[in-house]
Amino acid sequence: MAVEVKLPGRTDTIISTLDAKEGQYGAVAISGRFGFVSADDDGKARQAYLLAGTRLAASPLEITLLKPTIPLEVKSVDGTTFHLNEPLPQDTSAVGLYVLAGDTGYEIQSTTENSVTVRDYPAVETGQITILNSTWVDAPR
Repeated sequence: MAVEVKLPGRTDTIISTLDAKEGQYGAVAISGRFGFVSADDDGKARQAYLLAGTRLAASPLEITLLKPTIPLEVKSVDGTTFHLNEPLPQDTSAVGLYVLAGDTGYEIQSTTENSVTVRDYPAVETGQITILNSTWVDAPR
């Protein structure tokens, strides 16, 4: 599903998919669960965001992520911290990203090699969490 919102000086496209398969939504190509593009009146993308996907393209911007998500086994839960059965992948910079645990989503406050601490709410008891990879890009001005 995609929604296009026309505003003075720009058009925003908001895309939400259930399957994250490659799709074309107007001028936006996406392989991901959620995407956002803000384009100027000439149709050039000025900002873009991709969540839980591997690619979003809207000329002249393109986002590529190696993995859409990172599933992790949970050993135990203490307060707002998920203690992991396995180390967090070394190339993971998860602070500010989001994690799904059961039916709840949380913003990640901090990580260690073997834990993920979330903001604002106590962590739910669960055996697995999933980090949702995401990134923003801005066109050069």
